[in-house]
Amino acid sequence: MKLALDRMFYILQLKEGNFTFTEIEEQKILETDLEFSTQDFILESSRKIDEWSEITKKIPDFSFVPSLSDEWLKRENETLSLDALEWKILSLIDGNRNISEIISLSKESALKVARKICDLIERGILKIKEVKKFEEEVKKKKAQEFFIKAREFAKNGQYLEAETFLLRALSLNPDFLMAHLALGDIYYIQKKYRLAAQEYYEVMKRDPDNPLSYYGLAFVRIKLGDILGAIQIIEKGLKNATGKMKEEMENMVSILRKLVLMTDTKRSIF
Repeated sequence: MKLALDRMFYILQLKEGNFTFTEIEEQKILETDLEFSTQDFILESSRKIDEWSEITKKIPDFSFVPSLSDEWLKRENETLSLDALEWKILSLIDGNRNISEIISLSKESALKVARKICDLIERGILKIKEVKKFEEEVKKKKAQEFFIKAREFAKNGQYLEAETFLLRALSLNPDFLMAHLALGDIYYIQKKYRLAAQEYYEVMKRDPDNPLSYYGLAFVRIKLGDILGAIQIIEKGLKNATGKMKEEMENMVSILRKLVLMTDTKRSIF
């Protein structure tokens, strides 16, 4: 009976494609003692389709990854009242499996498991993430790990190793501003001034209000002999600088202006 219901449910879900109906000869029809109403089958399958429609509004794609809700994890002394299937679903959630995989591992019907997941979402126990967003979060986390390793290498004077890990971090997260700034500093230390300038410009493109990129680029300009250019860059960065950074940049401008007065510095092309 269940198999027949599942087959009818599947058939009524079909919306696209070429359909053919072949009449079975009477002598080929299997005899069975099981009595059922075709109308009841269709009505029950229709009810399931309506329920499925409501589920897909909450879970539009079974490639989404469910995880425990941060809000629920913060709750203290809360007793969970779950049935056996709900506990089973929670045991299968590891932050990597998507809903389709959980359904497969549960050995239960897709409708039953999806319904339970929806209930858990409504109760604030679960949340779901799109695969794309989930993958982006994984990449950002890995990029952060590479950044920490790079910083450790840099502290020990191992600049080539630090450069390697920073490049790996940026390959995963091109908008990682601190990695661009750190890579710019590494290139500056290695006297690769034009490469350093490129990294500071990358930060400026993504965050024009970040004073650290102007500060780093000003030092590059100085090394390339462009004192006037360094002053202009520092003055742009000062508009958004605060605290100690603002004080250092103001001192830097003051020193550079005195240097310009003392020497006949010509602006270089950069």
